[in-house]
Formats: sequence, C-alpha cells, structure tokens
Amino acid sequence: MSEIQNGDQADLKNKILKQVEFYFGDSNLPYDKFLYTLTTTNKDRWVPINTIASFKKMKLISEDIDLITEAVKESPELLEVSEDGLNVRRKTELVRPEALFERTIYAKGFPTEIDGDNKAFFELQEEIEKMFSEFGKVEAVRMRKTDTKPSKFKGSVFVEYAVLDDAKKAAEQYKDEPNSTRKPKKFNAFAANFSQPTKTKSSYAQDSVPEGMLLKFSLEKEDTSVEDIKVNWRFV
Repeated sequence: MSEIQNGDQADLKNKILKQVEFYFGDSNLPYDKFLYTLTTTNKDRWVPINTIASFKKMKLISEDIDLITEAVKESPELLEVSEDGLNVRRKTELVRPEALFERTIYAKGFPTEIDGDNKAFFELQEEIEKMFSEFGKVEAVRMRKTDTKPSKFKGSVFVEYAVLDDAKKAAEQYKDEPNSTRKPKKFNAFAANFSQPTKTKSSYAQDSVPEGMLLKFSLEKEDTSVEDIKVNWRFV
C-alpha cells in the first residue's frame, strides 16, 4: 500500500473512531434513546458493531465492518471491543454532563433546502462544527429536523461546547466589531441562546433548564463559504 493510501486509510479510521466515540460519549448517549436502550438492556453493556455500522452517518463514512472494528480498537480511553470482535462498549461508566444546558447554544439561519438524512446534511453539520470550533472544542452539533417523512433540516442547530468559557470567548471576540468592518456573510440570520437539546426518556432527561445568558449575533445574506463567516455576537 502506498504512503498516500496509508494516509487515506488513517484519516478514514480517525473519522470512524471520532464518530463512534461521539455515539457513546457523555454528550450523546444519554439523549440517544435507541442506543441508550441497547446499552442498558444488555447486562454487559455490549452493542453489536454491525448495528453501529448501520447508522446513517456511519454508512456515509464507511460500511466496512472490519475497518470499523479496527478503528474502534484504537480508542485510547472511551471504548473497547469484545474478544470476538463483534461488539463494542464504553470502558467507563456514563458521566452526567456538568452544566450541559449552559454550554449549549441554539443557532439558526442556516439553509433549509436540505433533506435531513443525506450526505449534504451531514457535510453541513461538519461545516457548522468547524465554524464554531474556531472558539473552542465543540462536543456536539445537533441539527434540528422536521417530524415529517422524509425529514427536512429546520435551519437551526444546538451547538454544545466543552466548556462555557469557549462560548464566552467567541462572544467577546466579536461583540464590539462594528458593522462597517464585517464582511458579507452566507447566512441571513442567527440568534443564539444557552438552551437545551431535545430530551429523551433516558435517566438524564429529568433535569430542568437553568437560567442562562442570551447570546445573539447576526449575519448579512451573501454567498460566501462557511470558513469566511465572522459573527457579531453580544450578550443581552
């Protein structure tokens, strides 16, 4: 195998591992009713790897069960694979996320002409994550979809930061930027506040939503790349 092929394979395995660790992570598992149920109904908490491979986003990354298994085996702390190579589980107990709702920002104004489960939808999710990662580590970007079938993207997301200070840092960076210095932007409007993701019936879904700061920012409509976006944030 060439060095380029080796590099491509390594990149693919990294993407696989990142996605599977997200599925089982503290930010997702308590709110993923299907996966949470699988982990709690099996006394040893094992989940079949072929089930993980059947998830829509995972299928867009890779459908190679052997490669997915190899990638998950490289998880340094979170995951482990069964001896027969057929199942995966967390190595550690699920931890209740601290200040989850305070760290979660609601943002809207993204394009809505996207189906809720296709490749373009997941590519946009990755773009949004990259955009918000400018300000700090993003734990999750939860894309809001319609309840109708086929589902459609609502144009709004929940963005969860690892720490609250990262959201504050983003706000501080742009809150005093005058409108005259801002470049044209792709999306026509954003409004963000510390809010909560959609709840499920998992054990973590009983918490009330605490009071939080309201964070707003706006963008003028123009066809530019997500990478060029700068936002004018302010606390109110």
